Amino acid sequence: MSRQTRIAIAVAAILAVVLPIVIVAPTVPGGPVVVPLTNARSDAAPLPLVPKSGGGGHVTAAIPPYIAAVSAKRFEIRFGTYFEKPSARIVLRFLGADGKTGTVCRFAPTAYRDSAPVGCDLKKNEHPSAVSVTASGAAGELAVWGSQTAKGKPSVGRWMEPASGRSLSKRIGFAYVAIDALRPSAFRVPLLVVAIAAAAVLAVFLILSVLAPERDEPEAEAAPDA
Repeated sequence: MSRQTRIAIAVAAILAVVLPIVIVAPTVPGGPVVVPLTNARSDAAPLPLVPKSGGGGHVTAAIPPYIAAVSAKRFEIRFGTYFEKPSARIVLRFLGADGKTGTVCRFAPTAYRDSAPVGCDLKKNEHPSAVSVTASGAAGELAVWGSQTAKGKPSVGRWMEPASGRSLSKRIGFAYVAIDALRPSAFRVPLLVVAIAAAAVLAVFLILSVLAPERDEPEAEAAPDA
């Protein structure tokens, strides 16, 4: 076996181990993760909450139906400050079908950022159907991200499910799901990783082939004169 072939095999073995790590590692979260239970379109448009003049505002909106099989529920909502520093104090009150108030979450101006999600953890036996959003002390315009339902009523926020804790296997599984959402439709995640590794190995082999010194062929001996 030539030296060039041994180098190519060694590089292939290293890439087979390193490439999957390089691909997956950036997407592996550092701790417990949450996965969405609601389509992202449920909070795709800003709904007015406080006018440009500032002050306060209030809106009661529907929320996406939760999944009954999920025991732990986290509700996330986004507020739009139109690139300004948050200034309003916001209170969320979750309302049941009977109109009674359940979990209440309060956010100081330092607790949220423009269009970034903030969350409330709800009780296991809580089944809200709407949320009351109240803002006060805003220095300028404020919106809550949501959408209009088929009946023309506003709907805000989305449900999240806390994924299983801090185990590395669970977090790697979550990372593969994230990669799966972005992969080309013709490739499954393992096949995509293998294809990338194979392409890299081929590239290294071609580079080594180009850089390898050419061997001088021995000159043929002249035939003796008869």
